[in-house]
Amino acid sequence: MDEEGGSQVDSDSASGNCHLELYTLGTGCAAPSAYRGASAYLIRSKYNGTKKSPLIKPLNILLEAGEGFVMQYLRHVSPELESMLSLSLIWISHAHWDHYGGLVPLLTLLYDLRAKRNSNTKLEAPLVLAPRTVLRFCELMLCQKTE
Repeated sequence: MDEEGGSQVDSDSASGNCHLELYTLGTGCAAPSAYRGASAYLIRSKYNGTKKSPLIKPLNILLEAGEGFVMQYLRHVSPELESMLSLSLIWISHAHWDHYGGLVPLLTLLYDLRAKRNSNTKLEAPLVLAPRTVLRFCELMLCQKTE
């Protein structure tokens, strides 16, 4: 484990090097605190290939997005909000607040960051895999923000 709370795994292949990092940003709590946050795990991959390929891009996966996730991310992964735009997949295991309480703030932040970018590069929103009740909650909350 490195000093920022991330574990690292390297894998060499014939075409390059894949580097994985696991950040434990929260392991569960009744209420988020500076010392122990609600469930959140980030898997970041970096590919350092010898040949540039548009088909191979970093894959960043968020497992759970408990309340306070954004602050834990900024504190332990990167102080740059823009780095959150690299999230590819968000997975929520079940409909308990300590597993998805930070999802609406995160999706709102990602939307705002994409809207502020003045680039012709198309930024894909992350795929969100979650129970139907969580997706419905997010839909209701996000629709209220745009009205």
